[in-house]
Amino acid sequence: PSERPSRPSFDRIEDHILEQLQSPSNSYSTSRKKVLARDGYKCKVTGICHRRSVETVAELAQLVEESGCGSGAVQACHIVNEAIMQGVDRDSPEAKKRAAAGFLRILDTFGLSEVKDDFLKENGIHSLKNLISLSNAIHPEFDDLCLWFEPTDTEHTYTVCTSVKSLPQGLAHWNSRVTFSVYPKKFKSFEDMDMPLPDPRMLTLHGICARVAHMSGAAEYFDSFDRDHEILKEVAMLAGDGSSSVEALQSVLTRYAGVVEH
Repeated sequence: PSERPSRPSFDRIEDHILEQLQSPSNSYSTSRKKVLARDGYKCKVTGICHRRSVETVAELAQLVEESGCGSGAVQACHIVNEAIMQGVDRDSPEAKKRAAAGFLRILDTFGLSEVKDDFLKENGIHSLKNLISLSNAIHPEFDDLCLWFEPTDTEHTYTVCTSVKSLPQGLAHWNSRVTFSVYPKKFKSFEDMDMPLPDPRMLTLHGICARVAHMSGAAEYFDSFDRDHEILKEVAMLAGDGSSSVEALQSVLTRYAGVVEH
């Protein structure tokens, strides 16, 4: 059996992570490197480690061997689909501008004006608050609203929920509960660096969209370019009609509405 990595080994991994955090840019390319570093180069649900990082850092390969989760393609996944806000400007088609405006109004409706302001910043959709690390096996499940995260009583800890009984094939490991945290342990918390965790409010809103889609049996209908926008409109209508299911979920969102990301 392999020995646990020594302290210097962990330091080597952390040093590699810190190399990814030097650029203040909020481009997707930079944010992708940062979110992988923040999440320890692993999918939060399956434990699969980012293959290219494993090939670069020998100590990561040792951790992969110990965990038994393997390595593979791990991507930076947007909680709110980047297509909603990406590239919206004066010259954008009217339909795209209306979709973006409608989404921002819905954020206001749910008391998320602070989140709206973040998205209005240049490349704000690529903020680490809107990104999580997921393997290729489940990234599509998250995008298609077949997988979502329900908040628990513990800060930044979520129950992993799915709309299907069977898990994607070929997975050696599956976390039914995940906690988002910054991987480098030499820092006391994410307050010590520009490494915000996924915004609990956005994860909750994504969960609302998922539940509404499956509650209404409309998952296939929403499987389109502007799916997220259409679902959010549905959420707003159902909430306005006093649907008890949506009200229950909205109460969870309200619970996190005052959470300020450090």
